[in-house]
Amino acid sequence: MATLALTLLLLLDVGAASSSTSAASNEPTTPILDNFERGLEDPLHQWGNWASSSIDGSGATMEAFGGTAGHNEGDVHGDSFRVADIPAGDVEVYGTIAVSPSDQRWMYLYLNLQDVGTAGVDGYELRWFHWIAGDGLYLRKLVDGVSTNLVPPVQMSNTDEPSAGDTLLFRRVGGSLQVWHKTAGAWILRLSAGDSQFQGGKIGFGSDESKARWADFGGPGQTTPEPPPPTLPATGVLDAFERGDEDPLSQGGAWSPTSVSGAGETLEVISLAAGQNKGEVVQANSFRQSELTGDAEVHARIARVPENDQVSYLYLNLQQAGTAGFDGYRMRWYHWIVADQLSIEKIVDGVATSLVGPIGLDPATGDTLLLRRVGAALELWRKSAGAWSKLLTSADLSFSSGKLGLGLDDDQGRWDDFGGGALTGPPPPPPNGPP
Repeated sequence: MATLALTLLLLLDVGAASSSTSAASNEPTTPILDNFERGLEDPLHQWGNWASSSIDGSGATMEAFGGTAGHNEGDVHGDSFRVADIPAGDVEVYGTIAVSPSDQRWMYLYLNLQDVGTAGVDGYELRWFHWIAGDGLYLRKLVDGVSTNLVPPVQMSNTDEPSAGDTLLFRRVGGSLQVWHKTAGAWILRLSAGDSQFQGGKIGFGSDESKARWADFGGPGQTTPEPPPPTLPATGVLDAFERGDEDPLSQGGAWSPTSVSGAGETLEVISLAAGQNKGEVVQANSFRQSELTGDAEVHARIARVPENDQVSYLYLNLQQAGTAGFDGYRMRWYHWIVADQLSIEKIVDGVATSLVGPIGLDPATGDTLLLRRVGAALELWRKSAGAWSKLLTSADLSFSSGKLGLGLDDDQGRWDDFGGGALTGPPPPPPNGPP
């Protein structure tokens, strides 16, 4: 027991615990800026209100998980900051704890961040350290990226430490920095320190593992409102496959006769839909010949769901298509008997890595899947029972031109009504007119 107590004191960097001061009411004076009530989003974006980089310009960023925020990068530090500046003077930042971190892990709130997005970031930091023997709250100052305590941290017992549903609030009042904790409906002042070196700047939050989750992040600063939902699809059908069987896909030369990677199978027209008949676990894909520039989308309707444990694809902004070193983006739909998985992937030199997802959801025959890029935002949408819903969002600026494509990994799945094109104009027609 003595060893445990010594370890705790070393972790908290204190010789004695600070005392708590209670207050009857200390509700935030600023609105909730983000409740994270949307589909999976990696990194946090919220229509441009969150920066796409971390607070120090390196490492993981936070993500939205449909009502909470955290990250899924494992036991590493991740954080994000708001794009809007906050005013000088009295300010605050706060967040609700949705899921407590694991033992010996941290959650963070940031106030008055300066030079944010660089290794030399300045500002103030609230740290919550979760520990089996008693949690600790820290009030710290960041100078050139280095964090140090402004006052000794406070150690709490297991009976009064933060937990899911509690709110942590980090506030400046005049020259005083304050850490407040709301639990069981009552606010408690946990820490305070005098410092006024940094004013204005930005606010943010973070965690250092994949279990911890925040909800209802709030504070000052302007927020760009949610834009109206786009009209989907914004582009027409390019190929309805309403013709006799065709191997490989051609449509008068609108489709390349080679696969996306330049090797392997291409798709075919089979019974008025697109698929392949070369067997299960055989990847087949095809791409359009026309080059697109700027914002674009690709979409297709599911004519028949693939076999269990198989994958289907939509491709966007394909570059070097027809070679092993092709680049671009794709929607990956993995069909599984327990629950399907959808993700957005980035392909560089033929190697795909996930940008966001997977999300567990089961597309059905008759649904339409749509992948679009508007500026840096990549979005995956699904139309089911006549209604569109956004499933995934990511941000990437690597590829802003290229070609569209379609793929399957088995001989049972079928695509129909393939469409897409640039969002700034009509879709390109087939080279030789309609089929």
